[in-house]
Amino acid sequence: MFTEIILDCFYYVLIGNLCCIALLSGLRIYFIEKSSSSEYISLNSDEPFVSIHYAICDEPPIMVLDTLNSFRALEYSNFEVIIVSNNHTNEHSWKPIEAFCQSFTNFHFFHFDKIDGFKAGALNIALDKMSSNCEYIFTVDADYQLKPSALKIAVGTLIAKGVDLLQFPQDYRNVCDHTEGLQVNYKHYFECYLSSMDVSKTALPTGTLSLIKTGVFRTGLKWPSSTITEDAHFGINLLSNGFKIGFSNISIGLGTMPTTVVDYSKQSKRWVFGNFQTLILTLRQTRLSIKKKFKLYTMLSAWINLLAIPIIITFITIPLIFIYPEALFQLYLLIFLSVMYHALTQMYILNITSMGNWRSTLKAFLIHTGTIEIGAFYWLTYFIKRDKPFIRTNKYLVSSNNSLIFYLLPILLFVASIALVIVGKTYLWMILFPISVVAMIGKIQLENELAYSKLNLFQTMMK
Repeated sequence: MFTEIILDCFYYVLIGNLCCIALLSGLRIYFIEKSSSSEYISLNSDEPFVSIHYAICDEPPIMVLDTLNSFRALEYSNFEVIIVSNNHTNEHSWKPIEAFCQSFTNFHFFHFDKIDGFKAGALNIALDKMSSNCEYIFTVDADYQLKPSALKIAVGTLIAKGVDLLQFPQDYRNVCDHTEGLQVNYKHYFECYLSSMDVSKTALPTGTLSLIKTGVFRTGLKWPSSTITEDAHFGINLLSNGFKIGFSNISIGLGTMPTTVVDYSKQSKRWVFGNFQTLILTLRQTRLSIKKKFKLYTMLSAWINLLAIPIIITFITIPLIFIYPEALFQLYLLIFLSVMYHALTQMYILNITSMGNWRSTLKAFLIHTGTIEIGAFYWLTYFIKRDKPFIRTNKYLVSSNNSLIFYLLPILLFVASIALVIVGKTYLWMILFPISVVAMIGKIQLENELAYSKLNLFQTMMK
């Protein structure tokens, strides 16, 4: 009797969860719109003074020097660079950078063994150190190299759009035909989510390649350190204070994709958890309209999925297949519908990004499934502990051996499906087995593309 009540509860929970998946999918499809526009305005008049803020933390010196040399090659003369090395004591990584900066009057280097606030704290220090006549601030991540026309395009386009912050897409240099799944999976956020928010001027910044009017900070705003995605949080604060945020879908700088599963997972966890922290803050905002909030929810949940409950119920109920096979069939059918609803929505969005190239779409979808458990579970840890440390993505080329835990989800699903065959419940096997196969192929595809990402990065560093 008690077990039957529990199964009934699971049934209604899955129906509710499926409705939530349908709602989230509907919001994504309703609000997103692919923008392939690469229109921009290159500045031809007087050059306003720009302060480039560059926070680094124990990065490979050769990579940092390449970035600084890309600043020197800018087709723009009226700028300074504030480099803030922070939260480490490795002199071998920051001393060469300090020596390099001493040769240039507009490059200002600062090192701090320990600061509060992680990257946000470093960027706030840069605000205090910049020149008083600065009109714009341009943030650049440690691994990014700017194209020579970057500042001319950024300043000219921001002025033309009439916004207070202008975000540009993240783009990568360690790419090739064998990394197209990774590329599309990254690109879909910018070409669908951020592009669609440019019309309403509610595109959230992503922390790098962001041009900001200094007047924004003169109102008392700072980079917030209470979340681990300080960029999205800062964007919410801007919108709440009536500022406008635009997006221009043109590549002006190239960074590096992760090269190991460990670092890719760290990055995914940071985006999932940090954006959920910011989503909760958005819920509490009283100065944003309901429609604007729904748009922001769509952006902030881009890396999140609602498959945790179906996954948990799957493994809890497998021991009951001998007693309640018909009831389990109903449950597993709802689980299958939940997975399919999410999968079809994600493939639709990725297909928009790849401009109908189904080969690229399929590869990107497999990359998505490679860490689907992070999107399913990691945001839920917010309800256990609301604060987590900022997790850096390693920029050094290192070897990495994946543990069995990385493959745990597809292995468990596969074992469960085989057990169903053994006991003769083939109709349940037909639901679980395809999911386990796709999940395993996704992890293999992710490993393969990250290996090429590492090879490409090594080749670019050797040039």
